[in-house]
Amino acid sequence: MIDIDSALAAVKAAAKASRKPVYRKAVKLLSKKTNQLVEVNVGKLDLVSSEGSVLLVPGKVLGEGDVSKKLHVGAVAFTASAAQKISSAGGEALLMKDFVAKFGEGKGVFLIGG
Repeated sequence: MIDIDSALAAVKAAAKASRKPVYRKAVKLLSKKTNQLVEVNVGKLDLVSSEGSVLLVPGKVLGEGDVSKKLHVGAVAFTASAAQKISSAGGEALLMKDFVAKFGEGKGVFLIGG
């Protein structure tokens, strides 16, 4: 089950504290109905990023494709295979609350799927 309420609360707090556009845009996307949330495959994340990228997905990360780079990914939810592929490549699959705690200042954070 996707816990959209706690994810939205964490992103709202980050938007207020950091005043970064990436978090303000994420708040708008997370405020949509749950059936309209973004779904992104790990293969796409690998294609659009570079080694060590910090990526924010205002939705769910799916396991289709491969990850060849170390990525720090924050999302509302991950499939088991997506989290495993990101971790196997040396990266981190963080739920929104943990992502905001680690990258709350918004520096270098890229919004994916918005």
